[in-house]
Amino acid sequence: MSEEADSGVTFLSAYWDDPAGDRDNHVVLRTEQGLILLNRYPYANGHLLIALGEPRSALLEYDSLQRSAFWSLVERGMDLMQRAIDPEGINF
Repeated sequence: MSEEADSGVTFLSAYWDDPAGDRDNHVVLRTEQGLILLNRYPYANGHLLIALGEPRSALLEYDSLQRSAFWSLVERGMDLMQRAIDPEGINF
């Protein structure tokens, strides 16, 4: 087990707690609910990570309002991707 797992702190929760580091952490959008960020080690161009600020181990552990906020971030990420690189398709 890694130190990160032992402490309960993940890179996403560390980024959430550090708004001043958004540029260095490749955060492209921060809302009251969550983050959209570029993957530091993408396997494909335009790979985004989307996370809510309150960490949970599974999507269904969030209540319906939190899941709605997550999907809103997904939609915003898709819009940003479409406008920035105009891909033929977007996987999520």
